[in-house]
Amino acid sequence: MRLRVPAHLIPVVGQTHLVRSLDTKDAVVAQQRRWVALAELWRWIGSQTVSDGWSPAWAAHLIGPDGALEPPDPVISRPALSGPGIRSPRRGRSQSFHSRLNIDFTITAMMEQWLKEMRDEHTRQTIAQHRAAISQFVKFRSGNMSIRSVDRRAAGEFVSNFLMVSGSGQKTINRKISSLSSMWRWLIKRGFVEINPWIGQGSFSARAKRNTERKRAYRSDELCALFKSSPENIVGERYGRIISDLQRLALLTGCRLGELCDIHANDVLTSQKAFQIPSGKTENARRVMPVHQLGWPIIERRLSSTSDGWLFSGLTPAGPDAKRSWIVAKRFATFRQTALGPDKAVDFHSFRRTFATYLERASTQTHAVNTSTIAELMGHVKPTLALAVYSSGLVPAQLRSAIDALDLVLETEVIAVLAGERTRS
Repeated sequence: MRLRVPAHLIPVVGQTHLVRSLDTKDAVVAQQRRWVALAELWRWIGSQTVSDGWSPAWAAHLIGPDGALEPPDPVISRPALSGPGIRSPRRGRSQSFHSRLNIDFTITAMMEQWLKEMRDEHTRQTIAQHRAAISQFVKFRSGNMSIRSVDRRAAGEFVSNFLMVSGSGQKTINRKISSLSSMWRWLIKRGFVEINPWIGQGSFSARAKRNTERKRAYRSDELCALFKSSPENIVGERYGRIISDLQRLALLTGCRLGELCDIHANDVLTSQKAFQIPSGKTENARRVMPVHQLGWPIIERRLSSTSDGWLFSGLTPAGPDAKRSWIVAKRFATFRQTALGPDKAVDFHSFRRTFATYLERASTQTHAVNTSTIAELMGHVKPTLALAVYSSGLVPAQLRSAIDALDLVLETEVIAVLAGERTRS
């Protein structure tokens, strides 16, 4: 009696025979995946019927009450094969193999495999956040349970009885649920599970969303208060002068804090009074950024005094990803709260929001500024497919005209305090 394996299962059968020909890294992955492949093959065999009731001798112990083959759980054990021509495993090896197989399918073990694949796609900080969220779930369940034992009820209990009562904000809770959901999407893609129990677990009431304070741009009086204050007296000389310059450039360029801290002296285009951003948060972050006349003296001064090749010298890389902006962000938060009070609606990124606000207002007064110009200056994707995919972008002179248009909308008091910085430089 011979069973013909259908064409769609031939690759599945092949996975069980190619392990020895793979290198060490691929062999580990193949060892993990082959049980999923074998389970699929067992399902197909079990669905076949033979008119004379024949079944192979080695499968006798797998025949269920209904006469069909019942495949073993690939997570718990492997088929116990026996019979002529089939070698039994060496003594002492079976138990350790089964134990290792169980560990391979626990939440923690699969998390490590997932994070290993994701490490080139996410920052170390993001990886650490994923690990922390999943580890909290494992601890909540009081044990390193199998991934297949996690259903919607287990996920819901974690959200309701742990995350929702932890005192964390809605944004933090949603981020942790997103981490768990991301891992389960990967598990589905790799064939380890079939459903994602975390989908929809992050929904919260509209009232909670209304109570969340929305980030906003700075008002002109807040800008003046920040620019007139002395960061040196609040956070010290080393980071105080850096913060003083960074906040002004952030307002006049709309650049992210990390982008400004990562400017190298070689990135400055002196002849164009601009600098280039070779990489950033997204692919569109790469751009040439003209500097407003009120901010260029800061660039010149820092170029002439750099001691390590960076525009902002002396920054110590820190944090999970060794960011040059890590300590600056913390020092600025201290300075801002001292100068403006504990208003959580504004932060360093609010300079970028203010820059976008000024450009939008300028667009009503000059054709030099439009939605496409704003997107290019801020390192965002263009508003239409034609511009985003086919256009080569604006020339430096056009970007310069858009930056100069800030003069049309900057408040008089803000210009005065910025001009005072130029005189001091």
